Amino acid sequence: MLQITTPMHGAVLTHQNGRPEPDALTITVRGTARLLDAVQVNGVPAAREGTTFAAEVKLTRRTSDITATTSGIHGTESHTVRVIRDRDTTQRYGFFIDDNVFFLHDIWTNRYPSIFDCFYLDKLRGLHRTYGTRFVLNVFFRNDHDQTPTPFTIAQFPDTYRTEWADNADWLRLSFHAYSEFPNRPYQYAAPAKLASDYDAVKTEIVRFASEHAFCPPSVVHWAMITPGCFKVLRERGMRVFEGGFMMPQSGAKSPQGGDWVMDIGYSVDPERSEYLRHHYRLYDVAHDVMFLHGDVCCNRIPKHVILERLEAKAANPYFNQFVSIASHEQYSFPFYSNYIPDHFERMETAVRWCTEHGYQPGFHHDAFPDGAD
Repeated sequence: MLQITTPMHGAVLTHQNGRPEPDALTITVRGTARLLDAVQVNGVPAAREGTTFAAEVKLTRRTSDITATTSGIHGTESHTVRVIRDRDTTQRYGFFIDDNVFFLHDIWTNRYPSIFDCFYLDKLRGLHRTYGTRFVLNVFFRNDHDQTPTPFTIAQFPDTYRTEWADNADWLRLSFHAYSEFPNRPYQYAAPAKLASDYDAVKTEIVRFASEHAFCPPSVVHWAMITPGCFKVLRERGMRVFEGGFMMPQSGAKSPQGGDWVMDIGYSVDPERSEYLRHHYRLYDVAHDVMFLHGDVCCNRIPKHVILERLEAKAANPYFNQFVSIASHEQYSFPFYSNYIPDHFERMETAVRWCTEHGYQPGFHHDAFPDGAD
């Protein structure tokens, strides 16, 4: 019956979640235990009220184990959770754009003197110059919308712009997304070797034509669905933050691996942790050394006034508002696309303007991972 209920196993805690001190963070640990059992939390006697208990614990390290123990007529019992303390108090936002390949095809087709002669990159550069925004563009290897007999792939993209990519890598990075847009959910049940092969193929080409400095590990893969067996593949390649929606499956279908429910666009994470992420935004996966991050705004999915509503709601959460995650998808910027959104760039600007006006610093999504040695 003994259980620590707060904080959750894998919780990422900041100065907002307790009483900060120069070299520590004091938090209140809560849980449940048998009515008559004595409870200690990290050696501190806990206050009891009915079947609940509470005790203050001082966290002095980046990673801390919190252990509750009981003793009573049934013997002894213990429950341990591990939490991460994020010492950084800076408020940041990150912006990635998925499904990128149209702009690379456009530059290759037109042989522009500069990559910024492509309207898409020019618009992003304008947002960077005005707001300091940093972008990660998650790239497909192949353009599935190219109807020619041999569809464009990034293996055709020239390396003549390497200097320009490198010169702008402080704010513009390229990353892996998938081999191609279709089929949907390409890695939901893929073998680790398939994901590794596609990742390495995309990275090899990006490094070839844009430089190592212009590449960064992604914070999302196409459709944000993989099984835990693939976590190691991505973690070994530098991916630490796994951003997603963690939402109920639209089909209502269960995972074919068994009877356990998994949440959609959320890396097969279970419903309990997905529900936690909806309200707390970050959660460390102890077993795989990665962090799940709940997305805040996807600009192609909602109009400008809803973008503002979502961001205001995030800011109103006094305990978990340190990092804002903004996303969108490339294709909605291109007039030839069937679902083109004429005000797509205005939506993106609405999001980054709000972040700037509310004191959030531009960064990359890996900034959401708590760094620092123990």
